[in-house]
Amino acid sequence: MGFSSEVFFNKKHITREDWESFIKVISNYNGVFKKWKMIVRQERSQIRYFVKTSCSLPATINHMNSFMLKSAEIKEDFVYQKRRLFFSKFENSLLDIINYFDIKKNSQVKAFVISFMKISDSKIKSKCDFYVESNNTLIKYRLALFLPQNILSVD
Repeated sequence: MGFSSEVFFNKKHITREDWESFIKVISNYNGVFKKWKMIVRQERSQIRYFVKTSCSLPATINHMNSFMLKSAEIKEDFVYQKRRLFFSKFENSLLDIINYFDIKKNSQVKAFVISFMKISDSKIKSKCDFYVESNNTLIKYRLALFLPQNILSVD
């Protein structure tokens, strides 16, 4: 994947429908059977969103007045020691998962990596991995049974 951009919001609240249309539009730009990623990083209590695609994306996208894109470099190579599966409720967002690990597990979520691939006009395949630091060990979790628009929406 050659191009990366940081995602900025033009609205205070981004709904699940906004994220769903964003995912569809970026998948259309990227093309059928081409993978792209959404990387969400937590840095100093701030959440930053990035997109990595195989095509260059414009700063503003037609009919997407909720988002703006700015070209940026993102490092996504995580060296992890363990892999685990994580089950969450469908309605949970990434903040719910971050808070769960922060409070219950005394660990820090470093990043979410959601991979997408457009299969047809109406089907987009996705998978979500997230990386948690616990006792100086980086653990990769695979999120099972999730909806990407629910994970990405932060109300």
